[in-house]
Amino acid sequence: MNRIIDAVTRLARELAGLFFDDGSLAIAVLLVLAATALFASTPWFDAPAAMAFLVGAVVIALIENVLRTARANRPS
Repeated sequence: MNRIIDAVTRLARELAGLFFDDGSLAIAVLLVLAATALFASTPWFDAPAAMAFLVGAVVIALIENVLRTARANRPS
């Protein structure tokens, strides 16, 4: 089962890498977009809330990506 999950994850990263340099950031943004679409279709999540969620989640994903890259590139 882990081999299947690993293969699907690898495939998703490769596909995302076609459009973005960092596959994990691309996957995070796509997941945020999907979550926003799901939330926006509910009656308790209106357009301004969806926009706030989308902007906030993408900013958080970008910050996480920058911090992770900075830690990885830190001289030892």
